[in-house]
Amino acid sequence: MAVFTYTARNAAGRAQQGSQEASSAAALVNTLRQRGWLVLDVRSTEAANASAERSPLNPLNWLPIRSTDIELGLQQMAVLLRSGLTLLAALKTIAEYARNRRMRHVWEDVAEKIQKGSSLADAMTEQRCFAHMVVELVRVGEQTGILEQVVTRAGEAMERRRLLRNQVMTALFYPTVVFLAAMIGQ
Repeated sequence: MAVFTYTARNAAGRAQQGSQEASSAAALVNTLRQRGWLVLDVRSTEAANASAERSPLNPLNWLPIRSTDIELGLQQMAVLLRSGLTLLAALKTIAEYARNRRMRHVWEDVAEKIQKGSSLADAMTEQRCFAHMVVELVRVGEQTGILEQVVTRAGEAMERRRLLRNQVMTALFYPTVVFLAAMIGQ
């Protein structure tokens, strides 16, 4: 039998964490559900230890924040808000599953500022990675009560902007290559 770590919520909604021996992850999930708990995560302790050891060596952790990281976070936030999670729970979930270490710290910082009483837009303003347009759209979404829809639109706008930039760069690449070939050939 293997040892698994779990994260769950009991019937009162309180977070429960621990480790337990079970024949499989599915067996542990069934045991926890029989207690009336909502299971959030179950992991093998060996897998958890191995991923913790490898994470500092992952080169993706040292990359700068890209617009695709922000787009992905905004899209995840919209989905989580649409599914009924609170804003704070959504931000903590996004931070937990962020691929980029720096982006994880950004989302954690935003969640911490919201927990201290700041608005989402004000918390995002303090982070330099968020475009002014995104922050203002979030501000409007908070004031009108349609944050999920506005976050979706902000992510889509960032995606369109990135795709347009890539198309322009691709369109300019060919004439540049032809010009350089003509200059070298002379």
